Amino acid sequence: MPDSITISSVTAHGKQQPGSQASRIRETQDAGSNADGGNGGPSCLTSPNLTANIVSQQQLQSENGQTREVEVVLKKRKYTPALSKETKQAVYVRLKSIELQLRVTYLLYLTDEARDSLIEHNLNDIEGGQAAYVKEYAASRIMGNCSNWQLRCIDNLIALNKKMCRENSLYKNCTNLASIRDEIKMMYSPQLFVEVFDFANNYIDVAGSGEDVQKWCKILFVELASRAKLVVDYEASPESKRLSDNDRPSFIHWFKTMCTSNKFKDYRPDPSNVKQYIKPRASKRARKERRQFVHPDDNDDDVYVPSD
Repeated sequence: MPDSITISSVTAHGKQQPGSQASRIRETQDAGSNADGGNGGPSCLTSPNLTANIVSQQQLQSENGQTREVEVVLKKRKYTPALSKETKQAVYVRLKSIELQLRVTYLLYLTDEARDSLIEHNLNDIEGGQAAYVKEYAASRIMGNCSNWQLRCIDNLIALNKKMCRENSLYKNCTNLASIRDEIKMMYSPQLFVEVFDFANNYIDVAGSGEDVQKWCKILFVELASRAKLVVDYEASPESKRLSDNDRPSFIHWFKTMCTSNKFKDYRPDPSNVKQYIKPRASKRARKERRQFVHPDDNDDDVYVPSD
């Protein structure tokens, strides 16, 4: 555990990101106003300050010249927690440590199940007026990462099955879940696992981990890839507009609840048996070449140039 950190309340807050606002207007008729005594101008309301709770009285002119008082109550805008540059630098090592630990816990649960325990373990000794704010920021990062990883995994599982259906007509015609699982088992490999569950790619060494971890990864891959095939079949059928246990929302629910179900939780491995790379390996992503477009001067024969 790193040395304790004291966060200043002056430097902790970064730029706040605006969200939604809510307002409530109560109109009351001014009994003492004269119908002929107004200015006769159009109704208008001064733009309120949107950064704090406000109760303000505004004078309005109605169409018949009567003056009305309008009480405006505005709530603070919601925002996503953000840290200042100084504070982020102070807790950078801890935030990176949380992210690396999160990749392991996400492998075991496929949810942000360990969010509170990760924050407690890594940030509990932070002191200062804004310690709670730093923890809130860390929690938002954890939830954001898990949401992003879930989306990518599901998209990868669907894409893998579409590719297999294009390349293998026998697999495309498989509709029985048991038969689909048999096909998925034969193609499984630790490398394919980290390509599909890419939050683990370059961070977790599946092949070098304990046997319980390797078995768990194969269970996740076979079960979820098989059910993704049912989603692909469902979306390709004319009945895809109807609710079904094989539609995408049902698959997402299965993805999020599978690891905590009674059928699978007993297979969850010991996290200490998960082997992580000491330093995440650099991505081998190739540089994308700039596309060369056809120019009108490239081929005069294909260009219409009037001669008359």
